[in-house]
Order: sequence, then C-alpha cells, then structure tokens
Amino acid sequence: PAGRAWRRAGAQAGDRLFVSGPLGLARLGLTYLEQGGDPGDPAWEAPLAALIRPRPRLALARRLQQAAVRPRAALDLSDGLARDLPRLALASGLRAEIRSADLPAPPAMLCAQLGVDPARCALLGGEDYQLLLAGPAELAGDELVDVGALVEGEPGEVLVDSKPLSIKGFDHFA
Repeated sequence: PAGRAWRRAGAQAGDRLFVSGPLGLARLGLTYLEQGGDPGDPAWEAPLAALIRPRPRLALARRLQQAAVRPRAALDLSDGLARDLPRLALASGLRAEIRSADLPAPPAMLCAQLGVDPARCALLGGEDYQLLLAGPAELAGDELVDVGALVEGEPGEVLVDSKPLSIKGFDHFA
C-alpha cells in the first residue's frame, strides 16, 4: 500500500526490536546434513523443513502493514541477524542492544548433538526468512519475539549481552 512500505531507516531511539519467529533453524538443518545426519530422523523435521521449504512471513507482513501500530523500520533476515541487524541500526542512525537469552534459537538439545551454540546459530543463521522489526512496544504479540532495543550510540553498532557483536554473518560477496 502507498506510504506503508517498510524501510531499514526510520526507527527511533527506544524502539523495541522484534523477530517474527525461530532463527537459525535452516542453518542447523544444513549443519546436520553436512555432518552426515539422517534426513528421515523425525527429531530433525523442523530444521530440515526450514532448510528445504522455507516459509517467508508474507501473511504476517500484510497484517502488520494494516495494523494500527506498525513497525517504523524492518527487513527480512535472509543473511542472518548478525549481518542484518547492523544494517537496520546503521540506516536508522542508532545502536542495537539485544539479549542472547531472548533470541528464538534452535532447540538446545539438537544444537548439542552437533556441538553448536544455540545463540550463535540464531545470530548467524539466514535463510529462515523471518522478519526483523523495530517499533513501539505495542507491536509485541504472539508472532513477534522482543529481542532488544535501539538506543542512542554508535550508528550500526550491535551489543549482545552488553558486549560488541564479534561475528558478522553471511556475506554474498565474500
């Protein structure tokens, strides 16, 4: 709709950061297969489905575009939170602060089987086609997970648990 397109820029200091669902499942599914995992194992159904049949959050995006309270900035997380969150923060001229414990990471039990840290998987995993949204706290709902906030500070900087983000995520041109 005219005038309702989401952009990376436009967030305000104090805006909450939300993601639209699990992060890192596709990455976990790929790692499982790369390590020789059995594609028929039912315990791995969700990560493998996220990898093989990703589901972009189009219906959610449409509902949010029509809602009374809308995001001020947004983008898809196709390159992973570690790569895309700095882009949103930089475009809005703000610093992002997130909490690893609040990330909707893959199940710890599955991550442990592969020797993978769930929070790292959530930060680096792309191809889940979840949305990253910045806006007022009133956006919170069943489909959105609050993972942090945008604050005044170095534009584009991301702090995870009060420490600078040290991983960068996927780069198509590296």
